[in-house]
Amino acid sequence: MRFLIKSSFLFFIIYSCSPIKSSPEGEKHQMELTLHELNTNIDDMQHDVYCFKAEIQILEKKLEELEKLKTEDFKLKNLEEVIENLKVRQEKILLDLKKFLNFSDEIREVLVQYKDKIERIENVFISQNKKFKRIDELKKALESVVDSINDRYYIYIVKPGDSLVSIAKEYKVHVSEIKKENRIKGELIIVGQELKIPKK
Repeated sequence: MRFLIKSSFLFFIIYSCSPIKSSPEGEKHQMELTLHELNTNIDDMQHDVYCFKAEIQILEKKLEELEKLKTEDFKLKNLEEVIENLKVRQEKILLDLKKFLNFSDEIREVLVQYKDKIERIENVFISQNKKFKRIDELKKALESVVDSINDRYYIYIVKPGDSLVSIAKEYKVHVSEIKKENRIKGELIIVGQELKIPKK
C-alpha cells in the first residue's frame, strides 16, 4: 500500500543517513530541510489514513447490504464468502493503520529530537553573539581610554643622548611633571623607553 511504501522510505532516510560534519549553520539548515520533508510525508500519511477510514466506511456499508441479502436467503454461500473476504480485508486495513500510527509516533519523537538540537545550536549562536558584543564593548572602551590618554599626553621614545632636562626643554614642561607622570624617582632614563609628556 502507498503509505507503507512512504513510511518505509521515510524510515530509511531518518535511520540510515550518517551525520555530515558541517558548520552549525549548515547543520541547522540541513535539519530544517529534513523537518520540512518529514512534515510533508506526515501530511501525506494522514491523507492516506483518511482514505483508509473512508474505505472502511464503504466496506461497512457493503457488509450491511450483504447482511440484508443474506437474510433474504439469496446466494447464501457466495455472500458468506464475500463477507468473510471483506472482514479479512478490513482486519488487514486496521492492522496496517495501527502500524502506521505506531510509525507516526516514532517520527514525531525524531522531530522532537531535531527540534531540541536546533534549539541547542541557536543557543550556541546567541552565546557567541553575546561574547562578540562584549568583546566589541571592551574594544570601544579601550579605544576611548587610548583617545583620552592621547588627548592629555605626547608619547616620546627615548633616543641616545636624551635626558629628562633636554626632553623637558623640547616640550616646554618641567622635569618634575615628566617624572610624576612616568613615576620616575631618579634621573635615569633608558633608550627606547616610552615617556608620557603632558600637553599644555
